[in-house]
Amino acid sequence: MTINNQNQLNVLGEEIEICSCAPMTGWFRDGYCNYDKNDGGNHSICCVMDDNFLKYSKSQGNDLITPMPIYSFPGLKDGDHWCICLDRWKQALLDGLAPKVILESTNIFTSLKIPILQLLSSNRSRKKWLNSSIGMNSSDLLMQIIIPEFDGRITTCPSAFKEIISKKNTLYSEITSYKADQVGIQWISK
Repeated sequence: MTINNQNQLNVLGEEIEICSCAPMTGWFRDGYCNYDKNDGGNHSICCVMDDNFLKYSKSQGNDLITPMPIYSFPGLKDGDHWCICLDRWKQALLDGLAPKVILESTNIFTSLKIPILQLLSSNRSRKKWLNSSIGMNSSDLLMQIIIPEFDGRITTCPSAFKEIISKKNTLYSEITSYKADQVGIQWISK
């Protein structure tokens, strides 16, 4: 599917993948969560349905469970993939019932008006970061906060730190790797 003669992309910046053909989904009923300016609901988010979300959606006035043969709609069940409206997903997210998103099949459509969160990775260890009176050093500040904010990203908190995983005495060097920080990740997810 194209917009202005360009292939539509997913949120990873790649060509969008099929969300589901059984049941057939998408604004165009072609299996894709493609964007169309005539789609007032913006059915661009490919999700894995679960019973909690389906019941929630029905309680909000959008019954996705009951089959509607007149529209060739079989009704959805737990595990089905379906293109849902942006506003319904945001509402479900705020109510703690958002279904899982399939990124490869979710449209990148740039007017989603959803903030992009910048996950921070410190070039120092967690211990050095906690003991520092300045927080992030100048290179982290530049690369993790200043430059991304030019792109409109919202800065969060560190979610990874560079830790020493081994020392190579023969090379006189330390081998480092980024390690996920569960405290930061939990803070961001809330």
